Amino acid sequence: MASTKDPVDFSFSPSRIQIKNAARREILEAWQQRWSGRSNATWTYSLLSKVDYKRMYGDFFLIQVVTGHDVFPYHQARLFGKDLQYPCRRADGSIFRVLFECQKLSHLRQFRPRNCQRKELKDLLKIYFFYTGLFRHS
Repeated sequence: MASTKDPVDFSFSPSRIQIKNAARREILEAWQQRWSGRSNATWTYSLLSKVDYKRMYGDFFLIQVVTGHDVFPYHQARLFGKDLQYPCRRADGSIFRVLFECQKLSHLRQFRPRNCQRKELKDLLKIYFFYTGLFRHS
């Protein structure tokens, strides 16, 4: 009889995959804490508030918008000492002001779809770049 025998305990050590997954979770949690606690890169944080391992694909213009680097006056002034104001002279050169408030770029905003609040930024940029001839599919 099986009921009279001593119970047998099995002990398994975690598998490699379990160890790897636990390490990835810890890395993501630490990364998210650092990313959420930063005071700089607020524009990028507003677009990508949650960290993950997914890779983003995009073209030159999309990367410039997501990072706020290169062509935007705020970045140019910080790195190269150039004029901080955008050509409209009312915007401070931040990426938000250039894209959404600069009067000289208001003609680009006429192509904005009615339901633009529901669309992702990358889709809106494709619409702008298509109408202005800046975006080309390769």
